Amino acid sequence: MTPTEFDTRIVLLEPLGQGASGVVYRAALVNGASRDVAVKLLHRGGVGATRPQLVEFRREIDILRSLDHPRIVKVLGACLAPPRMSIVQEFVDGGSLHEVLHSSEHDTVRDGANFGGSEDASSDACAPGTSLSKISFRAQLTVAVDVADAVDYLHNSCDPKVIHRDLKPQNVLVDVRGRAKLADFGIARRFRTTFLDTKNHAIGTLNYMAPELFGDGKGVDVSCDAYSFAMIAYEMFTGEFI
Repeated sequence: MTPTEFDTRIVLLEPLGQGASGVVYRAALVNGASRDVAVKLLHRGGVGATRPQLVEFRREIDILRSLDHPRIVKVLGACLAPPRMSIVQEFVDGGSLHEVLHSSEHDTVRDGANFGGSEDASSDACAPGTSLSKISFRAQLTVAVDVADAVDYLHNSCDPKVIHRDLKPQNVLVDVRGRAKLADFGIARRFRTTFLDTKNHAIGTLNYMAPELFGDGKGVDVSCDAYSFAMIAYEMFTGEFI
């Protein structure tokens, strides 16, 4: 879409989070009936962005558009021109796994929501008003399986394989029904050779990065995502910050 179409169809409502490349907003997509979406808007709307930043942005869009899996956030559109350079994605209504696990002020589950993902609401459903941070073991397993399913798709169903490179609880979105979706493909790569950036140093989130990412990049493959997934699982099942 063009910047004019963005201003006509998108209403930014509130910031959800901020990263190195931009800010993610909850927004309303006005296209007939209004619906909530998530909009990742580059800093300053892309005005003054460097060539490497533009390359990264276009690569993220290209990768997202190639993915089709229920446990990965869907891209709905994009604006490639300043001052509205952005990615429009589906909105996940429960927050990040990090918030679910560690925030005492996280939003509560909607009335009647079954966060355990079980058909038997009596066994794992959260009562109305129960904090999402207090989730059952079965609910944790549901999230773990959802994330593993998404990673398996990236590694074994995509050609070439896609390496996320930044798996962490902040990039796992959990809806109020307890189902997880993988998000933020800002530093993802299609697997060909190594995964060092153009400045020749490893990138990602320190506490979730596989040890081999700190070397010369040789031998790095999809297993770096497997390591990060294991760190997420450890944090989720123990409740400890990594």
